[in-house]
Amino acid sequence: MAAQHQPAAGAASSEGSAVSSLLRELAEVIVLAVILYVGISFAVQAVHVEGLSMWATLDNNDYLIANKIDYRLHAPQRGDIIIRATRRISSNASSLCRARSF
Repeated sequence: MAAQHQPAAGAASSEGSAVSSLLRELAEVIVLAVILYVGISFAVQAVHVEGLSMWATLDNNDYLIANKIDYRLHAPQRGDIIIRATRRISSNASSLCRARSF
């Protein structure tokens, strides 16, 4: 009879290890996702273009992905689009993203 109870105890311990393994993998995925989110947020930024200030290059309501690190490594070069935030003049004015092409 003792031999019959032994597989049941082994099955219970394997279920416990499976649950702990699942929780460990879930924690690893969450930590990795947070690290990637912080890294990507530090390196790039999504920018929405409102207005026709760069009509030949950018259209109204275009979306850009701006690299935040590149100009710390080298100066702007010909053909680069420089994005700078502008302050709102009034509460009714839409926020503009001024871009300048070299």
